[in-house]
Amino acid sequence: MRYFVVFFKVVMISLPSVGTVVRLKSQATNKSEDKKFLHYKKSPIPLEHIIIISIFAAIPFPCNISSYCGARGFLVYTRPCLAPQTPCRETCSTASDHTQRNHVRLNLPHKELVGSKNKMIMINTKRIFTALLLVIMAVTSYAYDFEVDGIYYCYDVYGNAVVTHGNKKYTGKIKIPSEVKWNGKKKKVVEIGDYAFECCYELKSVSIPSSVYYIGRFAFSNCRLLEEINIPNGVEAIKVSAFVCCDKLENISLPVSVKQIEMHAFAGSGLKTIKLFGEVTSIGEYAFADCRFLTDFYCYSDNSPQTAENVFVKVDLNKVNLHVPCNRKDAYTGADYWRDFGHIFTTDEVKQDGLWYRLDDNTWEAAIINNPDGNSRIIYEGDIVIPTDIGFSHANYDVTSIGVRAFEYSNITSVSIPKSVVSIGTSAFLGCPFTSIDIPNTVTAIGAYTFAGCPNLKSVILPNSLETIEGGLFSNCRNLESVKIPNTVTSIKHRAFQNCRNLESIIIPSSVNSIGISAFSECKALKDIYCQAVNVPETHSSAFDTSPIENMTLYVPGESMNAYKTTAPWSGFGKFQTLTTGIEKTETAAKPMITTANGQIAVSGLSGNATIQVLSLDGKLLDSSNATDGIATLNAQPGEVVIVKVGTESYKVVVR
Repeated sequence: MRYFVVFFKVVMISLPSVGTVVRLKSQATNKSEDKKFLHYKKSPIPLEHIIIISIFAAIPFPCNISSYCGARGFLVYTRPCLAPQTPCRETCSTASDHTQRNHVRLNLPHKELVGSKNKMIMINTKRIFTALLLVIMAVTSYAYDFEVDGIYYCYDVYGNAVVTHGNKKYTGKIKIPSEVKWNGKKKKVVEIGDYAFECCYELKSVSIPSSVYYIGRFAFSNCRLLEEINIPNGVEAIKVSAFVCCDKLENISLPVSVKQIEMHAFAGSGLKTIKLFGEVTSIGEYAFADCRFLTDFYCYSDNSPQTAENVFVKVDLNKVNLHVPCNRKDAYTGADYWRDFGHIFTTDEVKQDGLWYRLDDNTWEAAIINNPDGNSRIIYEGDIVIPTDIGFSHANYDVTSIGVRAFEYSNITSVSIPKSVVSIGTSAFLGCPFTSIDIPNTVTAIGAYTFAGCPNLKSVILPNSLETIEGGLFSNCRNLESVKIPNTVTSIKHRAFQNCRNLESIIIPSSVNSIGISAFSECKALKDIYCQAVNVPETHSSAFDTSPIENMTLYVPGESMNAYKTTAPWSGFGKFQTLTTGIEKTETAAKPMITTANGQIAVSGLSGNATIQVLSLDGKLLDSSNATDGIATLNAQPGEVVIVKVGTESYKVVVR
């Protein structure tokens, strides 16, 4: 019987070539047009087929004609074209209405015939009844519906399974298997039939197996709550109105196999992001019409797809970002309709969860960047949480850097930096209004002026892996009160702390050997500087310009006191004190708990405002802090053995 069905399919496909002629006499608009006729020859839907299907609608057959025939074929037909300006006009109300519309509503090719009257139809009666007999024999002998685990199927002409709508509307989450077992035989699921999920208003998610290579017309149309669906690689086309009016569908990714997107494919949907990973050759009329929420369109075709003039009707392209392959930007900016997008970026620049990244396919690393087109300076707001990695195009990229000017002048109140980040670019946080920032010890480089002009910044903990405080790093941070410089820093460059007017004290670790131009100039509130370097750092003469050093106290190692007193500009300080190198016994009633992690020493269980010190084994002061709410946090080098002084007690601690 299968061979008969195949033979029948060949016969039916050949029928339209015979040429059914439908003549429609147009109403004359003037005397010269009285005899004018409009001709449709070789219609893709012969009239006899229309009559046959109309008859089938009233006859109970074991198979759903529309899904069976529409999926692979006995009769190729279409639904009435949706009005392009109102793609969601048609709706389904009842199961019977759903069935009737699928089986019966057919139309001639989509043409507008103004004022057509006096229809003259020439029908070959013999052809009708011949075709009718063949269809009845084929359908009744071979095709039928069956249900497995709540999903309805029918067979195609090759014996494979095709998902159909059956006698129910699907709801919730649906997972379609790659094969089903029926009557003791396993059948491969290869198609989603025409109208299979149409008007399933409570359907939310569909998982389609990789075995599927065909998704039929109107397959998911009017699925108002559909939020998630995967299109498997192997599907070559998105058929007519396949996802029309899917209001909740915000993101869609089309695999590399997709070459065509047919008319009305996603019209009236809720899409925000569209990703075309293949070499798409054509996009049909109104394919994305009325997608009013669209923000990002990724197209990986090296050449801009051939696009109908009205693809993006009712879409404000000025507000949509177009992402195209690297080095192919000119191919799109010079193409009709594509040049109308507001911003065109290359595909190595992506946006996820509100943050822009630049991807490196060689290292599989990602860097946070500012708005790539540079038209907007303030693009980030609120609390920022940077992820350790992002997924894009079936790959993961480690977030390893914050790029140059990434958050420049953004209105962010806080930022969380993950341990995956190893570098922060120049001016990355320039002018940001957050009050504090904690930088992980994985960061080895921070660019110049990164925190310059942050008006509310009060405290900063720099990472223990940092070697250089770059120029202007904290310049004009007028509310900065405390900075903990790790003992890995060897150089403090020009204007690093210039005009930090609320900075009262600072500890310069023993590792520092150079201080640049105006590094601490205009620091009007400075009272105390603790310089732990035994060898006097090479210091520019303007390092402390306009700062009141004549009223300040400089704390230095005892053995280096004379060297500082005789070396400019250090010699200009009003007072000199020797750094504490021994273990002094001071009173405290507290019994502390000491823990270490990431180069930080946390001392808890303290009372009052006790002073806590961290010293090297030879007695040199490394850091000190006063307790706040019974807790003090100090810095040390990981792996180093230090002495922690807490009141009258001292503890030997291995820093982790």
